[in-house]
Amino acid sequence: MKIEETILKLKSVLSESKKLPGFKNKVILDAEEISSILDNLSDSVPGEMTEAQEIITQRESVINQAHLEARRIRETSQKEAAESKDSLEMEHQKLVSETEVLKTAHNEAEVINSDAMAEAEKINQNSRIIINFIMSVNWHIFKQARRVNVLKNTSSDKQIIIP
Repeated sequence: MKIEETILKLKSVLSESKKLPGFKNKVILDAEEISSILDNLSDSVPGEMTEAQEIITQRESVINQAHLEARRIRETSQKEAAESKDSLEMEHQKLVSETEVLKTAHNEAEVINSDAMAEAEKINQNSRIIINFIMSVNWHIFKQARRVNVLKNTSSDKQIIIP
């Protein structure tokens, strides 16, 4: 019989016992019945205690396993977080480096473009100067050739003025 059943049996015997006349809260009990109940209680206690101790041991084992698993999960998470952080930092540095290279390339391209535009403007100005000079020389040559032609074609007594 289990402890709970034995205690219920003892309560039942107490409630069913006859009251002792003239005494408040006093009852007459059957000694053999009470002795039998107490023997059952004594027999149940070691078994119940052993079972309780096994439950406590199992509980401690489950708690220890849970602590070990929690530690393993925490360590794994910390390792993965550190690896992710390192990976993200490397990616960030790579992007920063690429950005700096792009900025440098862009700046250099702007300088080259600006230099090329300045050089093109110089060439354009020099071309205009040369073209103006060539046109001026050609105009003078043309005027000279015309003057020579006019003089050849006219008589000596006529004067032609060429502007």
